Amino acid sequence: MNKLLSTIKWDMRFQLNNGLYLAGIVLSGVYIVIISLFPAESMQYVLPIVLLSDLSTMGMMFMAAILFFERGQGSIHAVVVTPLTTNQYLQSKVISLTIYVVAVSSIVVIVVSLLKNMPVNYLLMLLAIIIIAVAYILGGFVLSTYFKNFTDFLFPLGIIFALSNLPLLWIFEIEALAPLQGLIYLIPSQGMVILLQAIFTAKPWYDLLYAIGYNSLVILLLYRAAIIKFNRKIIGRSSDIDG
Repeated sequence: MNKLLSTIKWDMRFQLNNGLYLAGIVLSGVYIVIISLFPAESMQYVLPIVLLSDLSTMGMMFMAAILFFERGQGSIHAVVVTPLTTNQYLQSKVISLTIYVVAVSSIVVIVVSLLKNMPVNYLLMLLAIIIIAVAYILGGFVLSTYFKNFTDFLFPLGIIFALSNLPLLWIFEIEALAPLQGLIYLIPSQGMVILLQAIFTAKPWYDLLYAIGYNSLVILLLYRAAIIKFNRKIIGRSSDIDG
């Protein structure tokens, strides 16, 4: 536990020193100004779009950027020669970046809700942002193991973003898309959209159960895949999971 906490502190210090939190403050301010231009009744559409397509998914890009940086510097191989395990390395990255995404996204939601005098379910807000952040951070980790540099990573990243943002179309209740309503539930980000909407508008318990359960399964699978890919493709370990 002490090793994990120390690694989390180091990762957060690295992010702070490299301007990640400064960028987050600027980004939060920009989005607050832009979102505030919309009327309060549109927040159930505007905020889910912003949180899913921009603020939360940035965890995927930052995770990949950090991994490519550490691979380029060779520091990533410290996992092999130090007592730090693959699990601890990955958990530290996920936890530190999730804290960042939660902080930036929560500031936007809280400030906008106060400006617009809107009721917010803060428990669901935290749950939604954490689930989205962890899923995308792990997804960025897994995807980046297939490429040697960030430039090559960007094209498949764009495809994933496009597919994962498809469920956002259904929040506008477009009649032509109604026949495909059932199929969209196969995309995990549909559950994320449900959770984001539930921050402002009550949702049925079965929708929340689907959203939390399905994405929890996706996170577990991504975590397992991240461990396997890191060990085999990055540091050349034969084992998949270590202590």
